[in-house]
Amino acid sequence: MYTIEGKELDYLIFSSHKTATQTITNTLNQNGIKAIHCHSFYHFDDKTNHRNAILNYLRDYKKQFDVALKIITVYREPIERHISSFFQGYGTRPINRKEVSSYKETLIYQKSVSELIEMFIHELKRNTLIGISDSIKEFSKEVGLDIGELKYDRLQGYGVHKAPDYTYYFFSFDDLSRQMGINLTSLTGQTIKVSNHNQHSSKFYSAKYVEFKQTIKIPKEVIGNIYENNKELINLFYKGEFHELLQRALLTYSI
Repeated sequence: MYTIEGKELDYLIFSSHKTATQTITNTLNQNGIKAIHCHSFYHFDDKTNHRNAILNYLRDYKKQFDVALKIITVYREPIERHISSFFQGYGTRPINRKEVSSYKETLIYQKSVSELIEMFIHELKRNTLIGISDSIKEFSKEVGLDIGELKYDRLQGYGVHKAPDYTYYFFSFDDLSRQMGINLTSLTGQTIKVSNHNQHSSKFYSAKYVEFKQTIKIPKEVIGNIYENNKELINLFYKGEFHELLQRALLTYSI
């Protein structure tokens, strides 16, 4: 846990785990744009209940710097994101936190693919996966924003919602990944050169990650529940494609 109080920023990347947050942050910083990232409103203060943490931070930020904070968030298809988050959560996360002295001590290294799949499905069913919450839902709930009123512009590459204390930019992971440089150039108003960061292909578990994705089969009802819980967001970013995306996930991952 850490605080972000007192930092003057060009952008705050407030987005769920495994939604290119580190790549976006690193890219903006490499291009001379001040940005930091976080995944949860718990990072906004260190109080016990964190009530109104985001709202209070946004108001304090505007009061201190006399400008509304610009926030970027990214939505990623849930099964894909959860798999990626699972591997980071039990792979690189304990290394970064110095909970282990070597990658060979991590669960991702020590457990077989079949054991990891069993563990993943167990946590998926119980909503206990690391990073399972979605930042757009969290942000919207905290600031009283109706997700149903947001508009996503696929031609522009992102959506925008302006409020007195913040400007909220929201991306689809798929659209952003295809043309990150173009979209961030459009958003910031300056030419952006992308600097990729935290890619699974560079991790010690890359081969196991690929095998996991090729092997895993998830009960249909579990996939159905995940997509129903994400229906409002899927309809925002993929208007009219909910059933198509659900069927694709079932075809790819279901038993």
